[in-house]
Amino acid sequence: MFKKILLPCDGSKHSIEAARVAAEIAAHHNGTVYPMVAVEYQYADSPELSEEVRGALHARIQSRAGQALQDVAGAVKQAGSGCTEGKVIEGPAAEAILKEAEDGEYDLIVMGSRGVSLDNGYDRLIGSVTERVLHRALCPVLVIRHNANPK
Repeated sequence: MFKKILLPCDGSKHSIEAARVAAEIAAHHNGTVYPMVAVEYQYADSPELSEEVRGALHARIQSRAGQALQDVAGAVKQAGSGCTEGKVIEGPAAEAILKEAEDGEYDLIVMGSRGVSLDNGYDRLIGSVTERVLHRALCPVLVIRHNANPK
C-alpha cells in the first residue's frame, strides 16, 4: 500500500523521528523512503549583500540541507529500510513538498510535526509548513511528534 514514501526533513528532532517511523512503514510494506529538503534563498539573495556574503550563505544553506539528508537517511537505514539518497529542492518548504509529492506520485508523506525553527522553546502543536502540507496534500500525510512511540 505505501510503497513510495516522501520524507520531507529539515534536520529537526521531529524529522529524525519521522524518518524512523517512515522506515518502519516502508519495511512493513516493502517500500522505499525518499528524503527531501526544501531550501529557500530568499534572504541570502538580498541585493544589499555582497557577492561574497551571498555565496557564503548559499554554501551554508546547502551544507545544512546535505546534513539533514544525511541524518534522516542514516535513521532510515539504521531501521533496516530502503532509502534513496534524497534530494534538495529549491523553493518555499510547503510548496516544494506538495509539488514533489504530486509530481512523484507518492503514496504517503511522513513528516515531523514541527521544524527546526520551532525546536527551541516555541511550543506549537504543529508547525506552519506541516499544517499547510496536511491540508493541501493529495495523498495521506502522517505527522510525527518527537519521541513518538509508533508501537
